[in-house]
Amino acid sequence: MKYIEKLLDKLFNMDRSVICLFIFSILACIVNYVYQIVLGNMLTLSNYGNFNTINSLTSNLVCLYSPLAVYICRITAENQKGLMKARHIYQKVFAVALGVSVVVFCAGGVFLWNFLGKNIGTKTICLELLILVMTLIAGFYTVINGILQGINRLGWYGFLGLLLVAVKLGLSYVGIRLGGQIHAAVWAMLISYVIITFAMIAIIAAIRKGQHSITCKEDYCCVEYKELLQLYGATFLVQMFVSPYINGGEVILMNYCYDSESVGLYSLAATVAKASMYVLSIFTSALLPNIVADLNQGKSIWKKFYISLAFCFLAGGAWVIFLMTAGVIIIPRLFGAGYYQALLNVKYMALWVIGIGMLLVVNTFYLAMNKLKRYISVLAVVTIFIIGYVSMSEIDILYVPVVIGVGVNAIIIFACFDVRFSDTRKS
Repeated sequence: MKYIEKLLDKLFNMDRSVICLFIFSILACIVNYVYQIVLGNMLTLSNYGNFNTINSLTSNLVCLYSPLAVYICRITAENQKGLMKARHIYQKVFAVALGVSVVVFCAGGVFLWNFLGKNIGTKTICLELLILVMTLIAGFYTVINGILQGINRLGWYGFLGLLLVAVKLGLSYVGIRLGGQIHAAVWAMLISYVIITFAMIAIIAAIRKGQHSITCKEDYCCVEYKELLQLYGATFLVQMFVSPYINGGEVILMNYCYDSESVGLYSLAATVAKASMYVLSIFTSALLPNIVADLNQGKSIWKKFYISLAFCFLAGGAWVIFLMTAGVIIIPRLFGAGYYQALLNVKYMALWVIGIGMLLVVNTFYLAMNKLKRYISVLAVVTIFIIGYVSMSEIDILYVPVVIGVGVNAIIIFACFDVRFSDTRKS
């Protein structure tokens, strides 16, 4: 524990808010893990696979809002003590978010209309609208969360993340017990996002009210929509290609290539394997505003990049070793026999599980540096190769995470060289 504290202090100049973030976020990971286990035990294997496909779709659609969240976080990090300075930018960001919502509604609607008929057996317009509304609310939650992250209120950021998952778990449990299935789980997600979004708005309003009004610089406030859309475009491409790796995009692909029960069994193993990614996402959430601050001060960041990668490599490796040894015995006893067969296959996920945490670090650094051209190219080539290979080769479902793991690690190797040679700042 002492060594972990030293590492965090080196990376973040650790203060109380960072400690609170880690505590709340680790608790959120545990609750989120329990949430997946509860659903896995209460839903049929086929329904669980269908729910995870819907959940993966909404997570990937929400990533259309992520570029705006990253941009608004960066702007806020630069103006932590004067939120009013950037108010005109915020207005334009939310105007763009409304435009993104139209795209999300149309693209998600087309997919869901086909998916619900094929996999659930009926094209239920009410369920489709429910999922789409939930996705839109989750998108605005993501953007507003970027402000909270940027003003470095990491304690609140972590606490609200924990509260979101806890409310989702409680409402899902009650809804399914009352006879609901997928509908109940989606309603639980929608209501949870509404509650937490309003809580975030109240906290940000209170912080802004407590600040002295700062006169707005004309050149800073008058950001053109064209400039904002250009920034959005580059970040969007990055998030579009990264999203399938971290938001279960492979489940959507598998649903078209394999049967629902196989996807459901895979989802059980993936839920367990991704636990390390949830913990490491806490790490990168705190990392983004910290890197932006270092860059604004003209500091070199490549050493911090390598230390972060090493930390994620060790954390991911330790989790895989645990799952392949003691985890195979402990987890099925705690959460049900269904996990035993799923965990026997976790060895095929080792490259993917270890690589995904490191990819979170790579993505965070590139977004902070805003040097995305080469990174986008590599992401696009690797992602297209993975999708093409899996859909055309008819490989066994067990080997899909192996293929993804190889691709993820190829991106990381590229980044190890590119970040070092791109960083010309003083040490």
